[in-house]
Amino acid sequence: MVAKARAHGLDTAKQGLDTNPVNGTQATFENVPGHREVPENATDCPGSFFQAAVLRFMRSEMQSLAGPADAMPPADPSTVNATVSRRSAVLTWSASSGDTGTGGGGVSGVAGYDVLRATPGGTPVRIASTTGTTFTDNTRVQGAVYEYVVQTYDGASNRSGAA
Repeated sequence: MVAKARAHGLDTAKQGLDTNPVNGTQATFENVPGHREVPENATDCPGSFFQAAVLRFMRSEMQSLAGPADAMPPADPSTVNATVSRRSAVLTWSASSGDTGTGGGGVSGVAGYDVLRATPGGTPVRIASTTGTTFTDNTRVQGAVYEYVVQTYDGASNRSGAA
C-alpha cells in the first residue's frame, strides 16, 4: 500500500477529490477509505471496530512511511483553441507538462483534464473530464455565447489554474 500511495502522491492522512472516469461525477472522501466512507457504497464491512481503530492506525502508519504527499498542481494546459459549428464546439489544447510532486511524495503525473463552461461573466461549471487533449461539446445551444475553461488534474487530485 505504501508504494501505491507514494506512486500516486497520496497523503494517506487526508481526504481527496475523486473524479469518476466513466461519468465524471466527483466526491471527496478519505484517500485510504473504508467501505462506509465511499459515497453511495455504504456497507457493514469492515465494521465499526476496524473503522474506528485499525483503519485510522493504518492511515497514520502509511503516511509516516510514504513521506510528504504531492501538493503540487500540474502545469496549466496551454494553447486552448475552439472551433464552433451550429451544434457543437470542438476544443483542443496542448498537453500539460505535468508536475514534479513534492518531497518524498513522488511524481503523480497528469491524470486528465476537466472542461468547464460558463456564460459570459458566469461561474464555470464542469461539463466533462477527459484524458485526451480534445473535447467536443455537443450540448451547446446554437447562437449562445460560452466561455470554456480547461484545467489539468493529477493523480493526487491537484488541479491546475485555468486555461
